[in-house]
Amino acid sequence: MIKECGLRPVEIYNLNLRFIDLEKGILYIKTAKGGKSRQIKIRPQTLALLKTYINKNNLCHSDRLFSDPDNMSKAFQRARNSTAKRFNDPECYKVRLYDLRHFYGSILYHKTKDLLFVKEKMGHRSISSTMRYMHLIDFESDEFIVKVASSIEKFTALLESGFEYVSDYEGKKVLRKRK
Repeated sequence: MIKECGLRPVEIYNLNLRFIDLEKGILYIKTAKGGKSRQIKIRPQTLALLKTYINKNNLCHSDRLFSDPDNMSKAFQRARNSTAKRFNDPECYKVRLYDLRHFYGSILYHKTKDLLFVKEKMGHRSISSTMRYMHLIDFESDEFIVKVASSIEKFTALLESGFEYVSDYEGKKVLRKRK
């Protein structure tokens, strides 16, 4: 939930069923740290896991869904340490639970290049808070798939499949999508 939705651990701790629309798959996040409240769409796979978790634990509307941030952090550290040992990669030990939130913000900016959109999704009041997340991506190493559309139908189909418009060239539309 932190990696996928960019939530703070304390925001996850404050979640209960009142703040989740299980039909539409929307989280209604109450702010933390003086940030802004927001709505976040949950991927269908995550929503299915969440529903299973709720049913398995017989949770009701007022129950907290997850444990306090300290317990979350300890559980994350155990999983991280196990992963580091399994893959014999000491770099894993550097990853913190909160880094998943940074990952979310960085990837969202990488995909959209829209700092104001990322600011809203992260629940920041100040753009300077959002700017802290931009150092995690090396934008110089972007690799793209490039397509050319010669008709409005092909242009529309490419846009719908995730390509972004770049420019016109010899009467055709040039689009690209990250690999």
